[in-house]
Amino acid sequence: MGFKELMKDSITEMFTYRTTKLVKTNDRFLVTLHFIFMSLIGTFALVSILLSHNYMVFELPSLYTNLGYKNYGDIVTVNEAYNQQIAKNSTEAYCKTGYVNWRRSNKIFDDAFMTGVDCVSHYRPEEYVWPFEDGRGLRIGTFEEVIRLTRTCANTAASTITDADCTTGTVASTHRNMIAGADLMTIPFSIRFQLRKGSLDDVDYVYIDGEEISVMDTDPTTTPTKLLQMAGINSLDEENSYIVGDRGSVTGLPYRLSGIRLNVKVVFTNTYFTKPLKTTKIATLSVEQVPADFFNQKKTVEYHRTSNGADYEKERVIHTWSTMTIAFVPSGAIGQFDLFALALAITNAFVLIGMATTIVDFVGVMSSETFLDDKYEDDGERLGLEMMLANIEGDDHPGVPFDPNDLRLKDASGQQGLSYEKTLEQLLEEVREIQEQLSLLPEDEAELRAITTGKAEPDEYRKLRLVYIPDPLSTEANDKKYVPPEIMLHDGMQTIGRGMGGVDNKGVSRQQFSIAVVKERIRMKSLHEGPGIWRQSTGRWQSLQVGKSAVLSVGDRLCFRMREGKMGGHEGVFALDYQDSRAECTVFGIPFR
Repeated sequence: MGFKELMKDSITEMFTYRTTKLVKTNDRFLVTLHFIFMSLIGTFALVSILLSHNYMVFELPSLYTNLGYKNYGDIVTVNEAYNQQIAKNSTEAYCKTGYVNWRRSNKIFDDAFMTGVDCVSHYRPEEYVWPFEDGRGLRIGTFEEVIRLTRTCANTAASTITDADCTTGTVASTHRNMIAGADLMTIPFSIRFQLRKGSLDDVDYVYIDGEEISVMDTDPTTTPTKLLQMAGINSLDEENSYIVGDRGSVTGLPYRLSGIRLNVKVVFTNTYFTKPLKTTKIATLSVEQVPADFFNQKKTVEYHRTSNGADYEKERVIHTWSTMTIAFVPSGAIGQFDLFALALAITNAFVLIGMATTIVDFVGVMSSETFLDDKYEDDGERLGLEMMLANIEGDDHPGVPFDPNDLRLKDASGQQGLSYEKTLEQLLEEVREIQEQLSLLPEDEAELRAITTGKAEPDEYRKLRLVYIPDPLSTEANDKKYVPPEIMLHDGMQTIGRGMGGVDNKGVSRQQFSIAVVKERIRMKSLHEGPGIWRQSTGRWQSLQVGKSAVLSVGDRLCFRMREGKMGGHEGVFALDYQDSRAECTVFGIPFR
């Protein structure tokens, strides 16, 4: 079929409508099977559309968390009186000696260190609480080391600091402070979210450690201690197992000194499997520690002019804080009704219904002899008629309403075999071989005597020989002085094999094949696996099976052993030639002598 016919058939099929016949049957087995399938599909569609909310599109919302300011300037709420009591009376362990005995490299926290640590409550929250700029978290200082550096200059009136000849800075004093009650403050916050195609919206409820908080009634609050407990940590005085000290440490390093980072995961949802019509938006908070083997610190620097008022003589105060970092991160998904998602879910349900019908039809065809005729037309007969119509105008078989290649013979098992055309080709090939064999039969008594005794009358035919043909890529093929080996053939039968014509490969038998010279041709018979022949009439190599014979004429070739695809090609390739031929005839530059 050509391209034009193919395009014509494609256009015809495009504008053709096909439909399946509807069949009503009272077969109880098929009715029950179809009812079971339809019940399962209906249940699945109900669950997937209503309970699993497949009519919605779900996405992770963008989180907007704002820290609440109860009073102007107050980001958190602290109990100042209680913090002062802690700092004054040292009621907490972190305000006393014996709190820690830990060391790593040149950093040592022991009783001597704690003797120089003050427990302070005079800081305002804005001095040790730093909210994130995006409002999604804050850092709380629990411990600080204050280093005060002074810089003096030899020439304070100089125009540049280089000319002023100032020192880099001298440590004037060092102080260390524990922030009393840093983990007891109250943190108010609000949670809002926004979808890709929606506006900023509030959640209806917030769940913190199992407690439900209605944001319509009150703002949610939490404390650092509560968040620590939700992460599985009792308090800031618990030892940080990720910061391991050197040998000689008696205790681990408390989180109050090492700092800690907590991720507060805000899990959004507005769908409920057991309540398909409920769309209340809730946010559930869970907390997890971010493991780290380094200090969670923050540095702040202050600059103060010295008492003499010189331009370049300034005092620098460096605060190194151990901090508790609290970061809010979004999780979960919020669903929105989507018309396309609903249409897709309904389409899937119809596809499943069609699949159920197909399965029941298949079972009906396999279990009932009459169902096929009831359900479908005779597709084989229709296909045959369509093929006849499609091929009746074929250019390669005019006047015949079918492709001759579709006519095939059946083998003994009744299966389709070769086409008639291929069978005729094989028959003609076998007839030709039989004619060649018949042509070798002796026509008179002299020829019979020449075959059986090897003694022919002295009048007759030209003598034959086998001339070796080297590989065209070998050096011998390009050497004009190279004389190829020859095998002289005599009348009658003779055996050819290893050791003749320069063929010494042990893969070749000493009795590889036999040759009978008849007139000016030879009959070659294979005695072992491997021999091959090449006829000028066909122009291709053919394997000669054991016990099979072939007739070769002058110009044809044979090989001792066929080696398809191997380096060097076939083993022992010879051409049949006359013994008295002249050197003017060459093959690949090698003369026939």
